[in-house]
Amino acid sequence: MKRLTSFDIKLIAFILMIIDHTGRLFFPNYSFMVAIGRLSFPLFAWLVAIGQRHTSDVRKYLVRLVILGIISQPIYAYFYQLIFSGMPSLNILFTLAWGVSLLAALKKADNAITELMILIPFMAIAELAYLEYGSYGVATVYLMSKLESKRVVWPILLVLTNFIYVLAFNYPAHSILSIFSLLIIIQHNGKRGGKARWFYPLYPLHFGILTGIHWLLNWQFSYAFKLFKDMSSL
Repeated sequence: MKRLTSFDIKLIAFILMIIDHTGRLFFPNYSFMVAIGRLSFPLFAWLVAIGQRHTSDVRKYLVRLVILGIISQPIYAYFYQLIFSGMPSLNILFTLAWGVSLLAALKKADNAITELMILIPFMAIAELAYLEYGSYGVATVYLMSKLESKRVVWPILLVLTNFIYVLAFNYPAHSILSIFSLLIIIQHNGKRGGKARWFYPLYPLHFGILTGIHWLLNWQFSYAFKLFKDMSSL
């Protein structure tokens, strides 16, 4: 019996994301935390694909994502710099918003060729705009939107897409684990569950909490080291 509502899957996606980001920031030598977190983005992609289908106003849905993306970008960029070097990408909320825009545009398509002609430019722009997950992110939102058709070809294409990006575009090998998000999605019982308007605001909030903890730990370590040095000089 299928037991998960959309609300349950949102919570799972968010918990997996926290595990991922916590691992990257505090436990970089423990790659299993990042590997587990690979299931998070496909779940978010599925959630926005379902969300845009059932929302009464796609434009408002998009505006909420973009506004939260703008609010999140400074703290996301700071978090990014703590882990990586170089210019940070635009955060995942922009990727999801672009994916929703794609799905809205695809409503005008009446065949597979037309869909492909719309999909490819959206994927290219995602790369040029330096969105998080880039063309892979857009392709994932697209494929997730197809899962409700119940045709077996779409899960297969989703799995193949992950392998292609790992083998041909040098995505980390642990990215393959994202295909196991399908095992969570198939447990969806078709119900929305609890309301969660507060859900996406948790995205910038969790970055703030993690970076705050990071700063506090560094400050305490620096203070303790200075105190030990001062005592040693006596």
